[in-house]
Amino acid sequence: MAEGKTVIIGSRLPISIVLKDPLNAAKTVTIRGLNSAQRGTNGQPIQVPYITTPVDAEFWAKWKLGNNHPERPFQPFASGAIFEAKTEDAVEKVYRERETERTGLEPARSTEFGVKTASDKD
Repeated sequence: MAEGKTVIIGSRLPISIVLKDPLNAAKTVTIRGLNSAQRGTNGQPIQVPYITTPVDAEFWAKWKLGNNHPERPFQPFASGAIFEAKTEDAVEKVYRERETERTGLEPARSTEFGVKTASDKD
């Protein structure tokens, strides 16, 4: 990765994903998912709304050009599950702009399916 020529990719995905260079499939970048978050004292990942991965700007530009087709976009990118920021300082702003957009991978709430808790059954 060239020094200073990076973009910051934020991810709201629960798992990491591997992006392949469209011109060289042997070159890959792993975008960290929420399960890659720092671990707490109990060994469980600390809950965070997103996690970041620095990515070479040239790689990202090629990848985005090959995977951001208007008719067939890469769904995690189109849904805001992964997003781009130019600097670490800009990541929070970009996240806040897209945080209400659903990715389809949010945890399901039991109330959405009519499931009652033990206290609700009484």
